[in-house]
Amino acid sequence: MFSNTLTFAIGVGVGIYVAQNYNIPEIKSVVARSVKFIRNLEKAARKEDES
Repeated sequence: MFSNTLTFAIGVGVGIYVAQNYNIPEIKSVVARSVKFIRNLEKAARKEDES
């Protein structure tokens, strides 16, 4: 149990360090772009099936 807690604490610490010192994109914008891209792929696939 202590090992899991220690691993989690180290992961949080590394995550905080990376977020403060590197230009990491916000996850909301990345997810929004991904969803938009996938929806466009679906629309294109539907258009191909109709023709």
